[in-house]
Amino acid sequence: IYADKVGHTAPNHRISNLIRETLSHAKGRIIFNVLNSHLYRIQELFNEVSKTDKKIVIMGKKLQKEVNYAIENKYLFIDKKYIGDLNNLNDENVVVLTSNEREKPYSNINKIVNGYDKFIKLNHNDTVFLATPIYEGREKTFYKLLDDISKLGVDVVTLSKTNLSHHASSEDLMMMIDLMKP
Repeated sequence: IYADKVGHTAPNHRISNLIRETLSHAKGRIIFNVLNSHLYRIQELFNEVSKTDKKIVIMGKKLQKEVNYAIENKYLFIDKKYIGDLNNLNDENVVVLTSNEREKPYSNINKIVNGYDKFIKLNHNDTVFLATPIYEGREKTFYKLLDDISKLGVDVVTLSKTNLSHHASSEDLMMMIDLMKP
C-alpha cells in the first residue's frame, strides 16, 4: 500500500500521544475501535491505559481469543489486571475495545452507533475512538459513520492522514531487501 510513499513508516504509525490525550480529556467511556490484526495499536492502548485507573473491556469472543493468544505467545505484553469484563461495561472510567474485520469494515462500530448492540448503548459522555484507517472505496461509509456519531452528540476521535497504517514505505522495503539480500 505504501511502496510508493517516500521515507519510513515509523514513527508515523504510532498513536500513543493521541490515545493519551483522549484518555485524559474523555468525560466518560471510550469506545476504541481497531482492526483485530493491529496488535501494535492494541499494545499502545494497553500501555497508555496502564498509566491510568481505567480498565479495558474487550468486546467479542473472537477479539478476546486473539488478544489472549497474543498475550500467551508474547506478541502482546499486557497486565491482565487492566482487563475488565461485562460488569465494567457501564463504568465511567472504562475503555471498550471493539474490532473490525477487513472484510466488513466498520460493521461492529456501526451496530453500536445505530443502537443494535445488545451490550453497549452510547450516551453523550462517551467518546468513540476510530483507530482504523479509512478504507479505499469505503469513504462514504466512513463519513456516514462520523455523521451518525455526531448526531448522537458523542465525541469522536479519528486518525489523521499523518497516522499511517503498518505497511512498509519505500525506505522500509529497501532496507528489508538490503538486509535479506535475496
